[in-house]
Amino acid sequence: MDFVNAAYINAAAASLSNDLLFVATAASMFMVIEGRRVGVRYVWLYLIFSALVAISVTFPLFLLARHLKLTNTQPEQITTEA
Repeated sequence: MDFVNAAYINAAAASLSNDLLFVATAASMFMVIEGRRVGVRYVWLYLIFSALVAISVTFPLFLLARHLKLTNTQPEQITTEA
């Protein structure tokens, strides 16, 4: 609990903490939505490791897995929502 209190000790710390929270939320939503669309397996592991390690580690790993999945998939197999 001291960590959370320290993250909001002043306006600058609160701003940085909120920015990190928003980026982590947006990245998590992107990983879930894009992972389902493209067919990346074990997206839930990326989300768990984001909380345990850091989003700055798991998000690039997810993007790498997404890229590998896209290069191994035929273009007509990827579903696009209109």
